[in-house]
Parts: sequence; C-alpha cells; structure tokens
Amino acid sequence: MSAEHQIVVVLTGQFGAGCTTVAEFLKREEGFRYYGFSEIIKAAARERLGAGAYDQLEPVERRRVLQDQGNILRKDDPRAVANQIIAEIRDKADEGGDLVVEAVRNPAEIDAFRERFGDRAFVVALDTPLAERFERSRREYGDRLERFKEDDARDKGEGEPEHGQRTQECVYLADISINNHGHMDSHRDWNRFFVNILDYLRLMREPAFRPPTYPELYMRQAYAVSLKSTCTKRQVGAVLVRDESYVIATGYNDVAIGEPTCREMGPPGNTRFCPKDDEEEQKLSAMRYCPKCGNELPLSPGRVRPFTCSNCEARLPRDFVPGRMLDVCRAVHAEEAAIVQAAKLGSTSLAGATLYSTTFPCLLCAKSIINAGIKRVVYHEPYPMDDSMAMLKRCGLTLDKYEGVNAWAFDRMFKGTLD
Repeated sequence: MSAEHQIVVVLTGQFGAGCTTVAEFLKREEGFRYYGFSEIIKAAARERLGAGAYDQLEPVERRRVLQDQGNILRKDDPRAVANQIIAEIRDKADEGGDLVVEAVRNPAEIDAFRERFGDRAFVVALDTPLAERFERSRREYGDRLERFKEDDARDKGEGEPEHGQRTQECVYLADISINNHGHMDSHRDWNRFFVNILDYLRLMREPAFRPPTYPELYMRQAYAVSLKSTCTKRQVGAVLVRDESYVIATGYNDVAIGEPTCREMGPPGNTRFCPKDDEEEQKLSAMRYCPKCGNELPLSPGRVRPFTCSNCEARLPRDFVPGRMLDVCRAVHAEEAAIVQAAKLGSTSLAGATLYSTTFPCLLCAKSIINAGIKRVVYHEPYPMDDSMAMLKRCGLTLDKYEGVNAWAFDRMFKGTLD
C-alpha cells in the first residue's frame, strides 16, 4: 500500500474502554501494524525501578507506576513518546500497510500524529461507562472500587499537569466516537461492534461512501449552533428534532437578550472573565472552616487553587460549592434556549421530541426537558452532575451517548469529490 493511501488509526479512551481489544482486532483481522505507548512506558519503568522490583509490583500499584512514568517521559516534551513512535514508524516505512497506535493520553500526542500524517490520521475514541470498565478490571482491582475511581480520575485528567494524562480531552478531540459497552457476555453483540468498526474503517478509506446518520447530522448542527455562544467557559449547542426527520428548534447558551456579555463585564483585556467563577472565588476565599468536618482551612491569601481538606479529604471547590453554582450563571442554557425558541415559534408540541446536545444537560435544564415532554436526549460531552441523569431516568427519558463522526471531522469524512 502506498503511503498516500495508508491510514493511521490512533486510539484513545480511559483504561478499560477497549482500546486493546480494538487494536488486536485490527492487527488480527485487517493486517494493521501495531504500535503501543504502553510498551515504551513499561520499558522505561522497568529500567527506572529495576526489572525485579517492577515485576513484583501488584497490578494496581503497577498502574500507578506507569501513570507516573508516562508523566516523567512527557515532562520536558508532551510529545516525547509520540515522537518516539513516529520515528519508529518512519524507520519501518518500507513495510507499508495501515497502522494502529494504542493509546494516546495527552492532547499534544494527538497533535503530533495529525501533524505527521495529516488527513491519513484518524483519532478514534472508545467510551464505556465507569461501572462496566470496573467490571472489566476486576482481575486487577478486585472489589476496590474507590481505588479504581481514583486512578480513573487521574487518567481522565483531574489534578494532572499540562504534560500529564488528560484522556478526557483526548476523547473530546477524536474524529470518531464509538460506544463500547454491553458486549461482555454476548458474541452477537461483539460481532455487531466489530462490524461497526469496519464501517468506520471504510469511511476512512472511502470518504462519503455513505451519508451521515441522523445523529451525526444533528450533532454536527448542534456544534455549529454552539459557536454563536459568547460564554467564556463552555460553548454548548442544542437541536430539537421531531421523528428524526426535521428540526423543530435550536439553541445555544448565552446571556438574556439585551444583557451585556460576561466578557464585557470583566476587566479590560480579560477575555475569559466569568461572573459565576468570580463569585465562586469570592465565596471560597471567605471560607475559614471546612463545611464538611469543621477543620480549619489553611488557605493562603490570593486566588484560591484546588485544595483538599487534610482532615476529611473533601475537595475545594468541587465538594464545597453545591450545584456548581449554576443557579447564578447568567446564561440561558442551550437546552432551555431551544425550548424557548420552539415556544416562540408556536409551531408544534415538543411531546415525544428528541434533544441533541453537545453537553449532557444540567439539573436546571433537566427539569425543563422533562416538563416540555421531550422523551430522548442524545449527548456528546458528559457533565459531572449525577442528579441530572438520575432525574431524567426516573422520569422515563431515554439517554443515549452520542456515537459517530464528530463535528470537526464531518466535512472531511462526508464531503464527496467533484469527479
């Protein structure tokens, strides 16, 4: 296969999501040449600790050692491991064939592959719910769910430096999102999953061989609408659809009509000013005792940084600011804006409609979605509000994690030629 027709599949996803399974399938069934980040990181860890000491580590401890080692290798250059793999690929260029790389954990690594291989590189993100990933990791973790969650949070990027593991950002940057869940005990479901993988492979090799699915089309539209938002924190878009055949309304998060934008309210030159964050900062800086255990908080003057109570391990600000202060956010949220737009047009009922949203709805939006009669929510980016998901499920809504070609890769993968 000539280099111009070669494709490079770069896998990403939190541990237990199935990157290894997909890589093995591509090697075995499709003849891909395999390159792995883990081999490089393991070799460096064995050299640093000594082979004997490394081999004696318990599996759980070994994972943390490898997490540490990855950060060590990326510290001076976040692309260091990626560049090592790219150099190895270059040295074996005469072998030809498609390539699969498992698995990037820092956005700079994605940038490295995209710069080197251009449109031949496709980043594929695998997503699996935490509970199922924990079940897949039972051999390693046993019943230690909290330990799993700690490692998972670090893998996601919580508390990590710029050069650290930031898998959640990598998943967001992917060209294709694939849901990998529910296959553990069913050969039929696994077969269906791999057929799905083959469909995306053909789309990589033959762009526009099929038209976009409705979810791909409407999520692309939701992301396009989100660009109208002036929010300095997160741009969100929503699309309301009837019978998967026509759009009822769209919305994006922004201040009420006639209000100054948040950026305009901030100090001159501060393009990232957020009044909600500013108020949160003031509340946190005024705290002297932990609201959970009463322990004195040794906070230094100035801007409050993420902090953990030394007594009860409550985290500031996450555990100290109920509801993430969304009640003081100045914006009309994207989901609410779409519902309001439908009401202004007065053209149809929302009963039974589907909402496509770039981000999972917050608790405030969930209430409006339920009362509007919407019956299905398709979302792309998760949002850390379990209460919202619980309420929507209790009220009988169907919640679907988006799967398909992502908005930023849409034109590249569906735009036909002019031949």
